[in-house]
Amino acid sequence: MEKLRALFIKYKEIIIYIIVGGMTTLVRWGTVVIFEKILSPFGMSGQALSFFVTLFSLIVTILFAFPPNKIFVFESRSFKGSIIIKEFGGFLAARAISSIIELAGIPLLSQWLGIATLWVTMIVSVVVLVANYIFSKLIVFKNRTSEDAQKKERKKLLKKAKKEGKDLDLKVVDKLDEKDIKAVNIGKKDKLLCVILNGICALVFVLSVVFYVIDLWGKLFV
Repeated sequence: MEKLRALFIKYKEIIIYIIVGGMTTLVRWGTVVIFEKILSPFGMSGQALSFFVTLFSLIVTILFAFPPNKIFVFESRSFKGSIIIKEFGGFLAARAISSIIELAGIPLLSQWLGIATLWVTMIVSVVVLVANYIFSKLIVFKNRTSEDAQKKERKKLLKKAKKEGKDLDLKVVDKLDEKDIKAVNIGKKDKLLCVILNGICALVFVLSVVFYVIDLWGKLFV
């Protein structure tokens, strides 16, 4: 049990990212079903339907993905104006790059392979999941705001310094200086926003999964 706990702590970020990524993917698939049902009665079909379904689905998915990635995966829990604008702007830009690939690629692949938009979306989503992690970790949320996250970053730097010092036959003081921890204050309003956003995300997730499961059940068993 202790080994499992140690492994979880070591790979916590990746594990939670995979969980959140899986939820985001289900929202992506579920909203495809929802928007197909919404737009089909308006006479849309073919590439036009595929394009707008993908576009609206991506918008909802991006809005869904930001809070859990910010709060739980990369531990940036402050909603201070300057922080949220910078992070969301970077998050949006990173997702826009991958979304352009989806918007252009999914309709073309769907027509080229001759299979449903939903199945093509599944394939592309896996590739996008990996790319978005790299963007988020290295660019969007590289400056953590929670105290725990900054302590972890400090320990990583200390470990690296000790290794480099050992290689150069130098001694590095094994001490975590609390003065070096400059965590952003997380107040009651931040916590309240976290709860509200998490609630909205949970609702979107449940509705998306329900629609997706119903549609999949109908295709497989009806």
